[in-house]
Amino acid sequence: MDVYFNTNANLLTPEKSAEFIRAGLDRISISVEGVSADLYERCRKGASFDRLLRNIEGLINERERLGAGNPKIRIQSVLIPEVREMLDEYKEFWGQYADEVAVLDYKEEADGEARRRGVEFDWACPQLWQRMVVWFDARSCPATRMTAESSLWATRRIPPLPRHGNRMH
Repeated sequence: MDVYFNTNANLLTPEKSAEFIRAGLDRISISVEGVSADLYERCRKGASFDRLLRNIEGLINERERLGAGNPKIRIQSVLIPEVREMLDEYKEFWGQYADEVAVLDYKEEADGEARRRGVEFDWACPQLWQRMVVWFDARSCPATRMTAESSLWATRRIPPLPRHGNRMH
């Protein structure tokens, strides 16, 4: 099983990083718009670019300190117009922190009112049936829709995964 999650890394302390590494996290995707505080903090209200950098460096340092090869670090952004204009700079800047740098196509989605009216979207997860979403409260569903409100499938609570040594199986 490939275990990973997405984060903005603003709460990713060195202690949390060490816990994730010891638990056997395979990959972590960190969402970041831009290469400076200006764009990043404009896109992510309440987030701090300086804290983001400290936390990513803390994750890298913990991974090295523990002699672990994982988690692989992916830094990614939705390809908003501002990131499109700086794509080479984005790849170069984040390449020094990450094992992989990626951008995801920007997709204009219907607003909340359209969702309530049952508007269907012409997009589904590219790994349909290969992934699942586990929400903070342990509800889960197949990765067909990536928002709690629009999931097509009934969600249910899942029991904690059994632990074997330092690795979850």
